[in-house]
Amino acid sequence: MARGLGDVLHYFDPALGPAAEASSPTQAESRPEPGALRLLAIPMEPADLLRGAIVWNLALELARAGAAVEAVIPPDVGLPEEDTTQGVRVSGAHAADWIRATGQARTRLADRTSVDAPGLLLAGLSADAMPSAAAHADLALLCCATESAALERAEAQGRSWLDAGHDDLGVVIHGAGSVQEARRAFERLAGPLERLAAKPIASFGLLVDDLALYRSLVERRPVGLTRPQSPAGRALADVARLLLAPEDSP
Repeated sequence: MARGLGDVLHYFDPALGPAAEASSPTQAESRPEPGALRLLAIPMEPADLLRGAIVWNLALELARAGAAVEAVIPPDVGLPEEDTTQGVRVSGAHAADWIRATGQARTRLADRTSVDAPGLLLAGLSADAMPSAAAHADLALLCCATESAALERAEAQGRSWLDAGHDDLGVVIHGAGSVQEARRAFERLAGPLERLAAKPIASFGLLVDDLALYRSLVERRPVGLTRPQSPAGRALADVARLLLAPEDSP
């Protein structure tokens, strides 16, 4: 699993800026069993259209990469109650129904998960539901912009997760204008959290062009299919690859 953003930046679009030197490889602490099914909890704000677009696009990109995927997100982010774009089922669930909805999605995914098709359930939830979700999820994935207010909110979400007794915490930076900006944002977020965690905070890289992601949700046209060679499309593919095989990340 990647230790820091510098460990994975060389995967991403060089147009962001000069490539940072890669850090030394970090080996995974544990390797998932073949055919393992993982639930990734993704904290979201009310009516969080951007993170809704991130979850939707990532789910579709993971499916394109061969995974068995479902997503469960709050119903106020712009998707229909049941969406099946490209065969990926996205269900809407309010906070009170989160555990039930993710349990049902796990059951459906279990029948599709195999050595050749690892299972991933992306589950968006309100930040105040993170403590109760910790017992049901394998990883909390903080999708964080680089502004100070966004980093402060993400740090609070990470602290809530760690206080609930779960140390598996990952970060995806989005909206960065340069590699250096993304690196600074990750380090500012990960530093305080690592003082509380029993293991390093994992970087799953960065997503670029928030506007393209937002438009994809509004237009119902996933970036990975309509513009796969765009900076946003390539970044989505690389984040998906890291999520599918974090143990192989440098």
